[in-house]
Amino acid sequence: MDEQEIQEVTEDSQILEETVLNERLVTHPQWGEVRLSMPTLKTQRKIDAISRSRKKMLLNSFDEIPGSDGETVRMPAHPSHETLRKQYLEAGWWTEEREQEMDEASDFHVDKLAYLESLGFESEEECDTVADKARVQLFKIFEAEEEGVSDELEAALAIVTDVGVRYDVEAETEVRAAAPSTEVDDILQELSMQREMYHAYVELIEAYNALLAIQSEHTSLFMDSWQEQLKYYIRLAQVHYCIERVETGESLWPSVEAMELEEDSELIGWAFNELSAYWQGLTDESRERMKKYDFIYGRSGRPESSDDSPDLQESKTDGEPAASELISSTEDSDTTETSPKTT
Repeated sequence: MDEQEIQEVTEDSQILEETVLNERLVTHPQWGEVRLSMPTLKTQRKIDAISRSRKKMLLNSFDEIPGSDGETVRMPAHPSHETLRKQYLEAGWWTEEREQEMDEASDFHVDKLAYLESLGFESEEECDTVADKARVQLFKIFEAEEEGVSDELEAALAIVTDVGVRYDVEAETEVRAAAPSTEVDDILQELSMQREMYHAYVELIEAYNALLAIQSEHTSLFMDSWQEQLKYYIRLAQVHYCIERVETGESLWPSVEAMELEEDSELIGWAFNELSAYWQGLTDESRERMKKYDFIYGRSGRPESSDDSPDLQESKTDGEPAASELISSTEDSDTTETSPKTT
C-alpha cells in the first residue's frame, strides 16, 4: 500500500474503534487523560431536561426599565432573534443587505478553501521550501553554462523563484530565453504552481478575515437573544455530560453552572474543540492536516453557532468556518414576548 492508502486505513480503524467503544481518549496538561463520548439516550434526556429548564428561565427573564411616563416597563431580558432583527432593521444596524453580505462572504470563503485544496496545498512553508529548492537548481543549471549568470538573469531568477511575487512575464521570458534545456521549463512550471497556491492561500486568509469581521458584528448584535444564549448553554451541557476524567470518572466541572462561571476561556475552548472534533469524526491524521489552516482551525474559544446535528462548532476564536452543533428540539420554535407594565 502507498502512503495515502495506509493513512486511510489508519483513519478508518480509529473511527471504527471509537464508534464501537463510544469513546476517544485525549490528554490535557491540567486534567490528564480524559474520555470523550457520544451522548447516550440517558445522557441526551439529561441534556434536553436542563435545556428546557434554561429556555423557560430565559423566556421568563425581564428587565425593569423606567418609562417616560414615570411607570416601570418590564422588557424581556433576552428577546428572540427575530425581535432583535426587526429592531436592528428599523434602526439600520443590521439590514437585509448586510445579511446577504454575510452569506456571500461565507460562500466566498468556502470557495477559496475548496480551490486551495484542489491545488494540493500543503502549507505556506512547503511553498517556500519548494521555491528555495528550485532557486538552487536554476542557479546550478545556469552557472554551469559558459555565459554564467549575468546581473539581468540573476535579477530575473530572483523574481521567478519568489512565490510571494505576482507572475512577471518579462522575468520568466528572460529565464526561458536563456534556458539551456527543458529542465528549466519544468522547474518554472513547478514554481508557477507553488506561486498559484501561495497567492490562493493569501486570498483565503483575506476572505476569512472579511468573513470574521461581519460574523463578529452579527454575533455582537444577536448574542443576547434567548436562542443564542440557549445554544451556548446546551454546548456547556454537552461538554459536562460527554467529557470525563479517566482517573476519577467525573466531569471536568462539577456542574454546568460552574462551567458558566469558569474564567479561563482556554479551558472551555479546549473542551469545545476536542468534543467537536470527536463528534465530527476528525481523526488524529485529519486534524494534523488541518494545521495548515491554523489561522482558522488552530484557535480555541467560544464556537460560533450553526444548525446541524449532532456536532459542536470547531473553532475559533472568531469565527467560523463551517461546522455544526447539537441543538435540542426545545429551542426550535420562536416564542412571542410580551412587555407588560407594572406600577
